[in-house]
Amino acid sequence: MLSAVKWVLRDFALRHLVWIKLVFLFQSASMTVLYPYLNLHMKSLGISVREAALINAVVPVLFIFTPPLAGFLADRLGNFRVSHRAYKLCRATPLQCLVGAGTQCPP
Repeated sequence: MLSAVKWVLRDFALRHLVWIKLVFLFQSASMTVLYPYLNLHMKSLGISVREAALINAVVPVLFIFTPPLAGFLADRLGNFRVSHRAYKLCRATPLQCLVGAGTQCPP
């Protein structure tokens, strides 16, 4: 147990990774706060309970597989900025579809 605490403290001493750690901290904190309200939002959009359950079952599985996949793609592309932009695009597109699903376009 003591070695794990030492490893965490040594890891926090790496200054070049502080910004990445802060981004992941704020992302995790925001998802933790908003995730309980996602079911209410899906219900207001007209998504059935069965579909909402399927979405809620798929999301944790995606959280398991996407970080290694993103790391693999970043290593293959060799350019962090290109892979980061592609990752943001792939992540933002489904969220935009979910948010925009309940809106009506003007005629």
